[in-house]
Amino acid sequence: VRLPAELPDIQILGLSMQPRGPVCHAIEQAGAAGFFVKGIETPQLIQHLLVIHAGARRRPLHQVVMQARPRVLLADDHPAVVRALVRALSFDCDIVGVVADGSEVAAAAARLQPVVPVVDVNLPNVNGLDVCRRILHANPRAKVILITALPDDQIRADALAAGASGFFSKFLATELIHPILRIWTECSVAAQSLP
Repeated sequence: VRLPAELPDIQILGLSMQPRGPVCHAIEQAGAAGFFVKGIETPQLIQHLLVIHAGARRRPLHQVVMQARPRVLLADDHPAVVRALVRALSFDCDIVGVVADGSEVAAAAARLQPVVPVVDVNLPNVNGLDVCRRILHANPRAKVILITALPDDQIRADALAAGASGFFSKFLATELIHPILRIWTECSVAAQSLP
């Protein structure tokens, strides 16, 4: 049974005690609008319900479409850092790709359409500041978060001048969750206002 076909005016959300495995949960495969793990993904569920509520006032409920979790592209050339970022973010986000070379990030972002690329400032071949500029040149509405091992005020100023939506130490990966969820929610609410 495909849920949207059976219940076109109702968004079905799956909620389970069992964590998401390497494959989609059956309710997601059936076409549910979202799937959440009790106690772990409660903030995302609340954000999802708020977006549905806000969107329902502007358009019919069956037209409200939102990803169940934010899609994140990681760009860092240090495997240990990538593993730590994946571990920290994968509870709340779908990691749609990992890129180690700065010259490949903009193309990966265009292809994978993440809600937010998380980009190291010191990438090989093309640095993160230029990557941020390239992504924003290709899509001025894009949101990019820059990370670094050596955060200081000048690098922060350069990151914000390049158009970054956020700037964080890569060693405080858990701090990335809140800005990613904020960006995801803002993008979802903005999408609801489109005709």
